[in-house]
Amino acid sequence: MTEYIVPLEKLIEQFRLLPGVGEKTATRYALSLLHRSEEEVNRFADAVIGAKRDVHECRVCHNISESDLCPICADPERTSETLCVVETPQDAMAMERLSGMGWKYHILGGALNPKKQITADKLHIADLMDRIGGEGVSEIVLATNCTFEGDTTASYLGKLIAARYPEVRVTRPAQGIPVGGSLEYADPVTLTQAIRGRKTM
Repeated sequence: MTEYIVPLEKLIEQFRLLPGVGEKTATRYALSLLHRSEEEVNRFADAVIGAKRDVHECRVCHNISESDLCPICADPERTSETLCVVETPQDAMAMERLSGMGWKYHILGGALNPKKQITADKLHIADLMDRIGGEGVSEIVLATNCTFEGDTTASYLGKLIAARYPEVRVTRPAQGIPVGGSLEYADPVTLTQAIRGRKTM
């Protein structure tokens, strides 16, 4: 890393901790902050601190929330008949860009990855199974990412659900999302087509 004065170097290092941010981008972010007014920088800092303090995990679906229940779980218009299972809150946000689905979500907190020691007990799978049995779910949409880990997780969950709840339909989004692709970056048209064309596993 290029040597900078210590305060700037410390700021750059903090930005580099963010996913997908390399040295050049981190340096650009840091220098941009330095060119802003003290009031703007204080607002930025307050927003970061406030988000860290006030954003929690929904006790039901594990999505991000300001309270015990996220707005989706608390919405009486939402149905538990169809439960969409995704890896991260970002994936749920991508799904929410679709209109008219009206379902609820379950955030796994990642995907199975033995190499990174992410096993079934590290994900919110036990909670998912409890929800299926307790919320009158008739369909599970396994919308994990189209990666090796995502496909492995979907296959594992499909077998687990079929064994315990054979009456529940288990589906997977159809073709359209590229192999190795993340729901977070899928465009709404492609995602809509994939969801509406979902197939039973």
